[in-house]
Amino acid sequence: MPFGLKQAPSIFQRHMNETFMGLENFCRIYVDDIIVFSENDKEHIEHVSQVLDRCKEVGVILSKPKAQLFREKIEFLGLIIDKGKLQLQKHIGENITAFNSKITDRKQLQRFLGILNYISQFCPKVAQIRQPLQAKLKKDAFWQWSDSDTAYVDKIKKAIKNLPPVHHPGPDEPLIIETDASDNYWGGILKSKQSDGLELICGYASGTFKPAEKNYHSNEKEILALINTIKRFQVFLIPVQFTARTDNKNVFYFLHTNIHGSYKQGRLVRWQLWLSYFDIIFEHVAGTNNVFADFLSREFSE
Repeated sequence: MPFGLKQAPSIFQRHMNETFMGLENFCRIYVDDIIVFSENDKEHIEHVSQVLDRCKEVGVILSKPKAQLFREKIEFLGLIIDKGKLQLQKHIGENITAFNSKITDRKQLQRFLGILNYISQFCPKVAQIRQPLQAKLKKDAFWQWSDSDTAYVDKIKKAIKNLPPVHHPGPDEPLIIETDASDNYWGGILKSKQSDGLELICGYASGTFKPAEKNYHSNEKEILALINTIKRFQVFLIPVQFTARTDNKNVFYFLHTNIHGSYKQGRLVRWQLWLSYFDIIFEHVAGTNNVFADFLSREFSE
């Protein structure tokens, strides 16, 4: 394949996916990076052997110096994967710290916001952090960068300098999501429950309500926060039963009431139909106990 083609990465990715089809349970491919994962050494030997046999069969050539075998800790796609924990690689934090706080144009601002979006799983309140800067990218916005904007970027860099790792949930660990909504923002968090009852954080989610959504009733915003959080983590939630915690009892009634005959709003019907695809156990918590999700739905300055 010639270099420089815009479609080259997607074509190559599709070819690699087809090449290793059938090995998805223990093998993942991103362009020319291949990762093989297993529960124990015996399984790993078998899995690596199958991948190597497939490479030999189709003529895929691997780089021996770049190969890493039988590692419990690896670096992959900007992440450090270490015994069930995920953490950003050191250079990600260094790039954020080294980024010039005095941003000169829209393209540079887009790069900075792209970094924030990339780390959103590890960083609470990314939506709130991004919002004041995101507004500068509107088509009708006059570009102007002030000293207060520079100070705001410095504040962001300080807040996200040393983000802690998150837990990657195991296949048998019960999953929990906690959600909340404010006037302008929604927030959610994914947790997994350990055998000793300890709940580990697996990731954060947050977002800004669209202009039309800001006019919704508070109950609808709470439901939308639940839906958006599930969408963010649905790769973990689709195949399993999970618990959804919220401090709004109306979400529970919404999930357990047949609204097709009593409401004419198509939006609510669509939401309920979409949620019906998931196996959800609802759990109501007092607002004072919904600390994480409430924090995620508040302004960055609060």
